[in-house]
Amino acid sequence: MLDHAHRKGHISQVHIFFPLKGFKKGGQHEQAPLSFDEENNLIENAASTMHAALFAYALDTGVRPGEAVSLHWEDITWGASEGADWGKVYVRGTKTRESLATLPLGPRSSSRLADLHRDNGHPESGPVFVWHGKSIKSFRRALTRSAARAGIERAVNRYLLRHTMATRLTSRGLAVEDVARVMRHTNPRMVQERYDHSD
Repeated sequence: MLDHAHRKGHISQVHIFFPLKGFKKGGQHEQAPLSFDEENNLIENAASTMHAALFAYALDTGVRPGEAVSLHWEDITWGASEGADWGKVYVRGTKTRESLATLPLGPRSSSRLADLHRDNGHPESGPVFVWHGKSIKSFRRALTRSAARAGIERAVNRYLLRHTMATRLTSRGLAVEDVARVMRHTNPRMVQERYDHSD
């Protein structure tokens, strides 16, 4: 994009950017994961049923933010409300072919999505996360406000929800390769570098 702007005369030169030593992309993996209490408080203090469902879905599946907001009703297979089958979702991957996946829902996300489904008149298709008639593209501001209402004093960003899920899996002793598969990373080394806090 910078080359294009340079060729069109919008900028005088293209700067070469070098990664800073010790700096991780976006800094999103530097924070400690949310505790279970923080997770539940975040969901309970969401501004709406839609936001509560979105936060629960993102926390329970570890999807990327763009994947979270891309969920459609037709991507959900509802499970039995009893037993271990809480349903599953087809994830419209945003990063790589490996990002496409079917992931299980947990009781918390299944319940919150079911509430939203009921409140919206049981739609069969279309985007799940709609605000004022439009499919949402981001939930950064809603997440920040919910965290403040929940009394979470540290910064909470969208990637922290994914980071929380991945860290929870590694702390439970899942093999790095299995965590990479669940999180849909092509390289298991990403899990060791970003989520493994066993040191």
